[in-house]
Amino acid sequence: MMTGRQARRKLVCNKELVVLFFCMLTIPASFAQVVTNLIPFSDSFEQYTNGTTIIGINGWDAPTNSCAVATNAAFTYTTVLPPLRYETHTNCMVLNTEDYTITNYIAPTNVFTNVWLDIMFQPRMWSDTELPATNESSIQSIFYVDTNGHLVIFHAVTPDFSTYSNKFTTLTNVPIAEDEWHRLTITMDYKTSLASRKFFKVQLDGGPPFTDSTAYVSPNDVSTNGLWFLCAYATACKPYMSSVAFAGSGSIDDFLVTNELTRYGWVVIASNAPSNAGVLSPSGIVEVANGQNITFTNATAAFWSFDSIYIDGVSNAPSNEVTFVNVTNDLPPHTYVASFTPVMATNYTPLWWLAQYVDVTKTNDAGALEDTDGDGITNWMEHLASTDPTNANSVFRISRHYLAGGTTYIQWVSSCIDYSLPPFGVRRTTNLVSGVWDLVDGNVTRTITNTWRETDPPTNTVPSLYRIVATNSI
Repeated sequence: MMTGRQARRKLVCNKELVVLFFCMLTIPASFAQVVTNLIPFSDSFEQYTNGTTIIGINGWDAPTNSCAVATNAAFTYTTVLPPLRYETHTNCMVLNTEDYTITNYIAPTNVFTNVWLDIMFQPRMWSDTELPATNESSIQSIFYVDTNGHLVIFHAVTPDFSTYSNKFTTLTNVPIAEDEWHRLTITMDYKTSLASRKFFKVQLDGGPPFTDSTAYVSPNDVSTNGLWFLCAYATACKPYMSSVAFAGSGSIDDFLVTNELTRYGWVVIASNAPSNAGVLSPSGIVEVANGQNITFTNATAAFWSFDSIYIDGVSNAPSNEVTFVNVTNDLPPHTYVASFTPVMATNYTPLWWLAQYVDVTKTNDAGALEDTDGDGITNWMEHLASTDPTNANSVFRISRHYLAGGTTYIQWVSSCIDYSLPPFGVRRTTNLVSGVWDLVDGNVTRTITNTWRETDPPTNTVPSLYRIVATNSI
């Protein structure tokens, strides 16, 4: 698999060999006129009629229509979920390209962005003693399966990062049998800004990335025995990928090129509400292997009560352990949300807030009513205003007010925030005698440094006066 120009040349190999062989490469500027697909791009091959060519459709290009044919076949993936897991998977693309290459041209959305290539492949082994032609500097990497069932990659090595050479490296994966379906994921690191050097890592069937003595620890750490392989023709490597090409025989399915991190399991999104109310494990976006179970454990933090658990939006009684059994889908994504209520002192002052911002010994009504810093404001009022109850200089007041470019700006500081409180509000008057303060914004999100702006203040000659409020109802 070469550039658009090479795609029309005869591939140097024994015509009797059967192989799946593909690479990622960049296209010379002279080929800018070819049809390109934008990232993200995918092809499940389900839209093609059985037995028909895919050449000339969806960006697939080859010298002859017989190079790639859509085939309807009953098959299942037993080792891993495919990249396009929601497709029906009744079609795949069968390659017949020993003499040529089939290419799909990819136009990246921008450069210096990581790209993931994810694909299901059913190989036949590369049995020729002559390796693929690798004399084009546009090639960044090549992949094929050898007669021992091992994945072989083409990449660069360097002893001192001043001289470079290209080589084929055999990875020590569990041998792949001919006609087995496997998932190959390649992460191309174009994001790391290193002049003339880009890297990639390789995963098979969702396993950990391969490590090798010819690979490096990270794109920023050139120690060897890592998982990042240097792209071939390192000094000419572009910060993007322009095309993917295939040669040989075999089948592919679920061809995906994306800028988003690929996943290998069904997804459960797990969280505590609020996040500081307990310790949840695991949490965030959690992947579950097809048909497997996942158990979430939740320990309630001090000064909180465990109310309920919402599983896929349905309320359940609280439990410190919940198991999702036999996960075989995530449409829509499964959700686990543990809901907690803070234990309160007087005037709706959370005990956790008193413990965090006052003193753990003040987690009671007396602590809420105390004026710890002697500024004339009790701790429960400081909670409402999100000010520091131990600092007399921390007060709920406008710290800066100015006009710039016709826009009014008001700033104030709130250092001890309870994010469950209602938003701040801003009121305005043009007549202090009237006592009427109009609410001009009742939805100011609480942050430590608050900057509120009014892009169209009153245009009359009477000055506007502002005050900030700690709840919408004041």
